[in-house]
Amino acid sequence: PVAPCPARWFTAGMAGSREPGPAARRVAENLRRIRQERGLSYAELARRLAAIGHHVGDTALLKTEKGERRASVDDLAAFAVALGTTPNRLLLPAMDPDRLADECELTPEVRETPALLWAWAAGEIPLGSLPVTAGRDRAARGAEVVFSRENRPHHWTAPAHAAPVSGDTAAARGLAVTGLTA
Repeated sequence: PVAPCPARWFTAGMAGSREPGPAARRVAENLRRIRQERGLSYAELARRLAAIGHHVGDTALLKTEKGERRASVDDLAAFAVALGTTPNRLLLPAMDPDRLADECELTPEVRETPALLWAWAAGEIPLGSLPVTAGRDRAARGAEVVFSRENRPHHWTAPAHAAPVSGDTAAARGLAVTGLTA
């Protein structure tokens, strides 16, 4: 079964536009949930967004959460930074243990389980595929490796041995991440 979505999605004041699709509805839903988990008011989130140079008023945030305003790609990136999360967490369904077998809409015609959507978004497997073990189906494993190389460049280009990290500079944090990945 497809995970239910709120019934009241519309685009008030957007003449000629179509209703938001499943990804836009999920961003609105996740934005509201994560903002509330963080205990942030609309005004506080708007202040955080302004502090990173992305000005969205508290009324616009409310409208975004209600589906009356569409979040742009710039909004998505800024929301993730201001909330201390990732764009994937805003775009994808939660991993609810009681609903892991339910399919969620990615587009009106593409549905998948939350775990496979997360694996796809993380660059681990192509959409519509199950993970392939190394010992089976070489062609499928090869396609999975190509997909991973294209979509996880940080994983495939990490140095074999990272230098020791000292201090807390952006460069040091970058080395720590690539060292962990390697």
